[in-house]
Amino acid sequence: SWGILAALYDRQQSQAGVYLDIAMLDCLFSLMPTPVAQWMFNGDIATRIGNRHPLSTPFGSFQAADKQVVIAVLNSHQFARLCQLMGQPQLANDRRFGSDQDRTNNEAALKQIIETWLQPQLAQDAVALLAKASIPASVVFDMQEALALAQQSDRPFIRHYPHPRLGDTAMMAQPVRANAWAQADIQVAPTLGEHNELFFRQQLG
Repeated sequence: SWGILAALYDRQQSQAGVYLDIAMLDCLFSLMPTPVAQWMFNGDIATRIGNRHPLSTPFGSFQAADKQVVIAVLNSHQFARLCQLMGQPQLANDRRFGSDQDRTNNEAALKQIIETWLQPQLAQDAVALLAKASIPASVVFDMQEALALAQQSDRPFIRHYPHPRLGDTAMMAQPVRANAWAQADIQVAPTLGEHNELFFRQQLG
């Protein structure tokens, strides 16, 4: 999409056309900058690591009492605040966790410590505590919970429309919005032959 937009803008400026050459494989690599960089600079081949970040720790999903929580610690200052919040400030000076690389090397031990702190708590309560400590975190919602949150916001994503045969039908809205564009109503798919007469009159006379 942005390639097409860039080409349109280029045409507007240069008055010449642009030929776009976009390969799906190139696009896939562009969406994986971290494992590609790891291979280019270190020769490391990415392996399956689940939900955690390959280079930063703790940065991933952790189990609370009711569901999982994502915690994203990006530096040692945030890690020190996390240790304070967990009631274990001494961990910030533990040799196993002194740097991001140390924490990544000892990820399994650190995850066990964090989940021991999390497991007596409800996920929402833990996220509220983490937010107060300025540590990025979120509850991991299932699809129903995530869509319910979207429906409760000021930009609902699921809209309901009447269908002549199916009745009330849910559809996904267009996610891209702009101040100059009206949010158009979604039209249900026409039934077989619904526009025959209109087509005969307008196109065939």
